[in-house]
Amino acid sequence: MVLQPLQLRNPATGDQEYVIAVGVIPTEEQRRIADMEISSLDTAYSYYDDGTYDGEWSGQFVASPSVAERLTLSPGETVTVSNDDRSLTLTEINDREMAAGFGEVPAIAMPLAELQSLTGLDRADQADQILVSTTDPAVETELAGIYPQTDVVSRAGISGVDATPTNLPLAMALAATLVAGGIGVAFVATMMGLELTAGRRELAVLSAVGFSGRARALVVVSETVTVAVLGGILGVGLGALATVGVNAGVASAIGIPSLATITPVLIGYALVAAVAVGVCAAPYPLYLTSRTNTLEELTR
Repeated sequence: MVLQPLQLRNPATGDQEYVIAVGVIPTEEQRRIADMEISSLDTAYSYYDDGTYDGEWSGQFVASPSVAERLTLSPGETVTVSNDDRSLTLTEINDREMAAGFGEVPAIAMPLAELQSLTGLDRADQADQILVSTTDPAVETELAGIYPQTDVVSRAGISGVDATPTNLPLAMALAATLVAGGIGVAFVATMMGLELTAGRRELAVLSAVGFSGRARALVVVSETVTVAVLGGILGVGLGALATVGVNAGVASAIGIPSLATITPVLIGYALVAAVAVGVCAAPYPLYLTSRTNTLEELTR
């Protein structure tokens, strides 16, 4: 399966629309690919012609309802493709839109070879993964033996495949850590500052009964770190619930059972990060503590 953007134009009305084209290999079985029903496409797959891409052009495609509406198309009508003189003929309007993330996109499904030809992928196909649909667990071992230089993963292992060889995910993770950490420090420091401002009398009492400045500072730091750790524990719990929900939704939508996971290392990281947030937020409450006048607070 290949996903490529195309600009379609209805020559009869002049309407134009950018769509996501899904390249598929039609089969005799009635089935869906990416929410698109492809049973109306010709299963002869003639244009491929054993890899020569010189067979008979069918030009068939299935359109999502939004594409048919925006281009004012009915089955049997044709559209042209931007920067190409070949036309496409609508064979069927899909019964639903193609879902992508949290929304829907205008999409069409067409023979893979013809989409590759329209987009230049017949000369330089960038595909680097093969999806095999089977219920036989022995296929994984057989494929590994047939293609020893490939990584064969099961459905549960798809979420662990490194699809991006760049450092972008690491950079985004570091940026997210800095942003989240900064927000956490500001929130905890502000909250503890307000609490200490309202409770300066208690600090004055501690000073009056003999607590040294260091002891009072330790109390303030302990309170600040405790608040941060409690927030970290709550965050881990909410994250676990969100992970379960995401996995359940993804499993029901595309069949991948474990898109997100929570490991003990991640929980430990979260708690360490919470302690770090508490420590970084402590200077502001300590500053307010140092400015507390014992005599003034006790004589109010």
